[in-house]
Amino acid sequence: MGILPNHPALFMQTARSCFLVFLCAGWACTAQALYDPPANYYTNATAKYGATLKGALHAIIAPHLVKSYDDARTILQVLDADPSNVTKIALVYSGFSVNKTWDSGVTWNREHLWPQSRGVSTGPGSSDLFNLRPSHPDVNSARGNKWFDNSTSSDAGFKASAHAFAPLCSTDSDSWQPRSVEQGDIARAMFYMDTCYDGSEPNTVDLELTNVVTTSSQMGIFYTLLQWHLADPVDDLERRRNDLIYSNYQTNRNPYVDHPEYVQMVYGVPEPTLLALVAALILLGRPSRRMAA
Repeated sequence: MGILPNHPALFMQTARSCFLVFLCAGWACTAQALYDPPANYYTNATAKYGATLKGALHAIIAPHLVKSYDDARTILQVLDADPSNVTKIALVYSGFSVNKTWDSGVTWNREHLWPQSRGVSTGPGSSDLFNLRPSHPDVNSARGNKWFDNSTSSDAGFKASAHAFAPLCSTDSDSWQPRSVEQGDIARAMFYMDTCYDGSEPNTVDLELTNVVTTSSQMGIFYTLLQWHLADPVDDLERRRNDLIYSNYQTNRNPYVDHPEYVQMVYGVPEPTLLALVAALILLGRPSRRMAA
């Protein structure tokens, strides 16, 4: 059928190319399969949608084995090790690689993506490994308890570069915009927290993702996180982290890493163009994005 050329040299060149494509495709499939959940892990979530699916996922991932906040000092060294140099740890927001040895928070400390002051100051949420990342201490302080959103350049507190140690992040008076390469990872961590913590387990509160943050247990900005999820898909580093938390530490998984389609099935994500329009209209329609006192 003319798929391979007749000339021997061209035949060998084409054959080698086909083999490399096959090898690379096989490696990718193997890498993904390596971090897949057990075959029956999500059985109880089958054929469910919306709040029913969210409830089923909650029942699958909560409660989980709780590791202490102190434990995270050593666990993060494994979860967030620099893949190019395992003696170092990769910091959230900057991507900088630093010595991973814990030195009482001088070189790096533990950042809560869903801030402690927004409902996870105590209980299992305070040390949930899906919510913790290593961060430069000054960047951690600069972010504070700001929610995640695209920065508003007209805002009085806008900084195109949020911090010297997080130069590709931006910020304004009430929100923090991470690097584009980690926005999807962070969004999926927020969907996990919103699903895992509904206040039904002891010492937990009902965490909620919203577009207008008005209470101390809410986080946002919901439609921006949906956009980030779509724009920055799951990769093997995120899958690896997810699987390590399940296999070695908490015995639970982030459903939105294993099944990114669950985001649309749970939250009813609009088509991307419509999603961007809705997000813009929400931004225009709210008089203030600051949390109510």
